Amino acid sequence: MTVSNYSGIDLELSLKSNVSANPSKNNTPISGISEVFETYAERADRIQQERCSDVPRDVIGPTEKTDEGFHPVNVWDEVPYVEDNYFDRRKKLTSGGWGNQEVVNQILAENFGRYNQIQAESYLAAQFAFTFGKNKEIVAYEMESLDFQTEYEVNPKHRAYVFSVVEDVPFVYCEGVDLATKSSVARGVLLHQEATVSQLSEYAEVSERHIRNVLPVLEAEGLVHREKRKSAYDLWIDRGITNSYLDDLVEDKEGLEEE
Repeated sequence: MTVSNYSGIDLELSLKSNVSANPSKNNTPISGISEVFETYAERADRIQQERCSDVPRDVIGPTEKTDEGFHPVNVWDEVPYVEDNYFDRRKKLTSGGWGNQEVVNQILAENFGRYNQIQAESYLAAQFAFTFGKNKEIVAYEMESLDFQTEYEVNPKHRAYVFSVVEDVPFVYCEGVDLATKSSVARGVLLHQEATVSQLSEYAEVSERHIRNVLPVLEAEGLVHREKRKSAYDLWIDRGITNSYLDDLVEDKEGLEEE
């Protein structure tokens, strides 16, 4: 995206993947997001990074999804999940006990606190992206459904920035996917560069069922590509897994174990 003269939030957020041994448990916290966001929110107005001089033609319009009768259940199969439906995931965002829940609910109630409105909407966009697997249609639907007049609706440059936020979120949420398994599967893809579920199971010593839960999460994060093959099992191809990413997963896992 070519961008200029737009003050948004530099979202190099260190969002943490969720750890849940029990997929039905709604109160597992997500660590790190609130504190990191506040750091970048404080910097947002003085960073003045060049953003959104030319609004891309493929940016979803201000009311496009609600006008066409779209609902997230229509595309839920594109979101990484184990047992959640859309309503489960939406409830977790607002009442699941996640660490940033209070800030999310305040902004949803049009209480932006010390943030300006563009910052607050960008914060919500990051939460929606994390919660709904970076699905742009669902993020657009959520932004269009907010109960207050939004900059998203009237400011095309801000809309373009919102979708850059969706792309930038480094981790996404999926219930029932623990960081140890995620790390093992990601390491297997990095080692092989391209592999089937069966091949990854042999390397990671993890069941194929768990691997099939993890791979769509890595795909949503933009780290693997799924090549569908008619006459053979699907091939999962590395698109940017790094040792640094693997180290971050280990660090996050150790941090959560210490809480």
